[in-house]
Amino acid sequence: QITKYKALASKIYKTHKEIKGITLNIQNSRNNLIYGAETICLIGRDHINEIFCGKRYKVNTTSFFQVNHQPAEHIVNMIVSWLKSKYPLKNVIDCYCGIGAITLPIAEYFNVIGIELSVASIEQAKYNACLNNLKHASFYAGDVNKLLSKYLNNESALVLDPPRKGLHIEVVNTIKIIKPSYIAYLSCNPATLARDIKLLVEDDLYSIEEINAIDFFPQTMHIECVAFLYLN
Repeated sequence: QITKYKALASKIYKTHKEIKGITLNIQNSRNNLIYGAETICLIGRDHINEIFCGKRYKVNTTSFFQVNHQPAEHIVNMIVSWLKSKYPLKNVIDCYCGIGAITLPIAEYFNVIGIELSVASIEQAKYNACLNNLKHASFYAGDVNKLLSKYLNNESALVLDPPRKGLHIEVVNTIKIIKPSYIAYLSCNPATLARDIKLLVEDDLYSIEEINAIDFFPQTMHIECVAFLYLN
């Protein structure tokens, strides 16, 4: 069967010169994970090289990366500019960091720690940091719910870019206990963003400085929002 897939991939690859490679991911489990553990490169490369926010990235086929660069770069630059305005801030924690799309632009100005569940994504993030000669970025693989309390302190800023389901209540509770000075919360689901911010501003703990909506996917219902909060 793999031989048939390779033959089909070869035809597509030769016809469409812009394609850099074709891979096949094997997902046999009946769960909510998109990708399985095994990926076979049928032809060409198993990755692409991208330039994003002035940084170079190696992006594997099973990695998450925004396809609409212009608004994605705009929102990341917005986060970096906001953090830079918070002098004398020095340390940033980037949760759900993936392969470092937000972490690396931040690392040009701050000491930043990226936390991500996927071990493969963390390995790519480390590679991408080396690729850009960024010395102030560290990455740790593990559950944000469990690792955040280990690295977060009240003098840090916190960057959050969770999946559509938003923050686990353990993450919210950790934030409310440690009380980081600033929070930038990027969300692809305004409903869960609103739910989580409501918990963070309870008892006058945090205030909202600004909320921006960016249309990553025109002509669809989907919208990205970034909210900036500060500790009262």
